[in-house]
Amino acid sequence: MSDGNPYLGSRSSLERGALTPRRFYLAATALALLGLLLMAGSLWLRIDAGQDASRLTATSVGTVLPGAESVSYGDQAVCTVSYSFLADSGESIQAEAVEQRDCGEAQKEGAERTVYYAPGNPADSSLVDPALKLEETPWREVFLGGSLAILGAGVLMVLGSLRARRGTPSSPDVIV
Repeated sequence: MSDGNPYLGSRSSLERGALTPRRFYLAATALALLGLLLMAGSLWLRIDAGQDASRLTATSVGTVLPGAESVSYGDQAVCTVSYSFLADSGESIQAEAVEQRDCGEAQKEGAERTVYYAPGNPADSSLVDPALKLEETPWREVFLGGSLAILGAGVLMVLGSLRARRGTPSSPDVIV
């Protein structure tokens, strides 16, 4: 190394893997962005579940139609189910639902299922209880995302203040 400066000259293979200030900035920025994405995605899921719960307020008993199809994607299975039900208005509605599991007894032809639908638009329906969907969307991911974002931003602030104390530029040098 030249003049004792770890940023000049050649470095050994052991030193190349070291966490340099530039890598530390990059890691802290990635942590903050990951936290923001996790928080935003979780909030969007909660908002969507809340809208379903406020919209799908009527229930009816539906019958599963023939042709339920199960498809596997790696370790996850998806079952597509067609069903029909009679709305409170007397209108017969046919719809389709996608469930995050293999097709089983509940998806067999003729099985009776509770259908949740919007009274003003019975075609807007679901086989999943919207209140249950809201309960299953935890706040845990929202808080975890917020915590990661705050942690990443805090590390960036501390690094910036340490660099400013030493009289070096507050952003890492970009080597092209």
